[in-house]
Amino acid sequence: MKIPKKAVTISLIIIATIFAVFFVRFFLGGPEDSWICVNGEWVQHGAPSMPMPDEPCTPVKNTATVTISDVTLYRGTWFDIEYPNGFTPSPTTPTEIREGATYVQTDEARFVSPDGTIEFFVFSPLWGGDPADYLTIGPAEELVDEETQESGAGVDSKITRWVTVRATDGSYYRSFVSIKSQVGTGSDLHHVFGIKYRDNETYELYRDAYVDFKNSLNQYSD
Repeated sequence: MKIPKKAVTISLIIIATIFAVFFVRFFLGGPEDSWICVNGEWVQHGAPSMPMPDEPCTPVKNTATVTISDVTLYRGTWFDIEYPNGFTPSPTTPTEIREGATYVQTDEARFVSPDGTIEFFVFSPLWGGDPADYLTIGPAEELVDEETQESGAGVDSKITRWVTVRATDGSYYRSFVSIKSQVGTGSDLHHVFGIKYRDNETYELYRDAYVDFKNSLNQYSD
């Protein structure tokens, strides 16, 4: 018996349609029949063949970072450093003019974000010394973590200290790194970088900008 051409065509169209639906559903549509994590709870999506997972449902946190495209140059007595546009630097006085450029007469500076949730800090004198109070854990702060690493000797000596503290009322955290080199040689050097932040999520948002800030430091010599 000869099958009409029209019937063959219709059959092919039906088969192609079924295949297309199958392809979209299982290859492009993703895991429709599964358990998904929503606001800390497992929610049934479709008709999963597996039972609800036993492990805790942990939402994926936002790991995006703030992208800083423009920076401003801050000049201290013996250093310059780039900070994100929109941040407010301090101090800004007193100043002096050297070769047509304005320099703030200071060895340390702070830079606060427009929303006040982030503060960058730098201490970069010509030689050694300590910042006014940045390395001190204040009466309204408590130590969270501290680590010290020493290496080398003489002009190759280096002492690096990482510290994180938090406000006792939980309003902020503050992390800094103190880097001392050529220790005990009479030509000691000391630099300090710090970041004050509201919480870990805020820190992650500005982490890359903070790394760029530290890497931009240019130390002058006499």
